[in-house]
Amino acid sequence: MRSLPWAAGVVVLLGLVVTVTGGWYVISWHEMAQPPQGVERVQYDTAWAFVFGGMALAAHALRWRVVGSACAVVPILLGVLRLFAYGLPGVIDVHPMMGNPWLPYGTGNYNDMSVLTALVFVPLGCALAAFEPKAKSATRSVLITLLAAIALALASLLLVAAWTGGSAASQWLFLTGGERLGALLSLLLAGGVLALILLRSEDEQRAIRRWTPGIVWFAAFVCTLVLWRAISVQQAHYIDSGTFLVATDVKNRIERTLGARIRQLERLAERSQIYEMTQERWERDAATLLAEPPEFQGVGWADENLTVRWAVP
Repeated sequence: MRSLPWAAGVVVLLGLVVTVTGGWYVISWHEMAQPPQGVERVQYDTAWAFVFGGMALAAHALRWRVVGSACAVVPILLGVLRLFAYGLPGVIDVHPMMGNPWLPYGTGNYNDMSVLTALVFVPLGCALAAFEPKAKSATRSVLITLLAAIALALASLLLVAAWTGGSAASQWLFLTGGERLGALLSLLLAGGVLALILLRSEDEQRAIRRWTPGIVWFAAFVCTLVLWRAISVQQAHYIDSGTFLVATDVKNRIERTLGARIRQLERLAERSQIYEMTQERWERDAATLLAEPPEFQGVGWADENLTVRWAVP
């Protein structure tokens, strides 16, 4: 790593800011501190991921590789578990995943980490875990740059969706609240990783510049895949909702029609109990009461032995 202590110091400060912000929200969820006013509160699992992500970034800037890689495992694990829970709902409790007895309202009563936030944490955590401050490897540097660029692109998408998308973007991208600040913190972490990459040796810098078009293209491709998946899921949701509405309308129509026909038969049966029925009177009442609906092809009168005595076509 090139000798730029002030740049490394800035990255350390950046990591500590992210860690302190995430820790503040963790403490606020435990009701030991008040969250910032006027800003959506970052979800509990997301706050923990930022705590360890910021610690990993600061540790790598200080060249503490083991500490940085160990801390980076937490955001990776949380992101992977959240994506796994999205693919197989009901298998993992995500409200929250890091539930513990010290939460005031108990597990199951908190919102989950958004899917897009989990998608940001996976490549971001992998970039932090793979970072090696002392090793000089062009391949490793290109790979870390690629992962950080993917995280940066997804965080930018999350930022735009959270700040300008409104309810439509929340439905499309499965946002759960707190993504405005979460996107900003993700951008800081991804930017910090890229800043550390810029401090690498000249050979590594040359390899990164050579692969920059491919890195940018692949990051944009990943964002396109995420948007395509979100649009596909939303279209399927619209189709399911439309089908459900049509099926409900048909069901209600059938129920109303059958209910009306049953009431007509009940009125005919009530008249037979009130008046002494003769064949002539019953046929006249049946023909009058059941003349309008075309569904009735005929009706018959059965005696106590269930033998049809009278019938009206």
